Amino acid sequence: MSLRSRLTLAILLALLPACASTPDPAEQPVPAPEGQNARLDVSNRSSFDMDVFAIRSGQRIRLGTARSGETERFTLSPGVIVGGGTVYFEAVPSRRVGVDSGGIVRTDNAQVRAGDVVSLDVPPQ
Repeated sequence: MSLRSRLTLAILLALLPACASTPDPAEQPVPAPEGQNARLDVSNRSSFDMDVFAIRSGQRIRLGTARSGETERFTLSPGVIVGGGTVYFEAVPSRRVGVDSGGIVRTDNAQVRAGDVVSLDVPPQ
């Protein structure tokens, strides 16, 4: 092989990695930005407003109210998810005098980390 052929081959081999396809950035998982809070999305399809709670280590923390027929987003403070314990969420019908407001809806126990989004679906009641 001539010197010119060897040189051409060496250049082509050196450029080969630059020609390799790179994954589409849209297909790559995006890590949560540091310090981003977790979130709970509650889809309330019932006809009752629901009070929403996080339960962690036996402590019940009220997050707010999910209005009937609405989807509400609750930002979870680091105090709700910090530590190694598990947490679950529940929606309890808001108190209405003289109205049977249905039952409590709960998520499974889970370890929630910063940037996670947890969903709670309240079916029609």
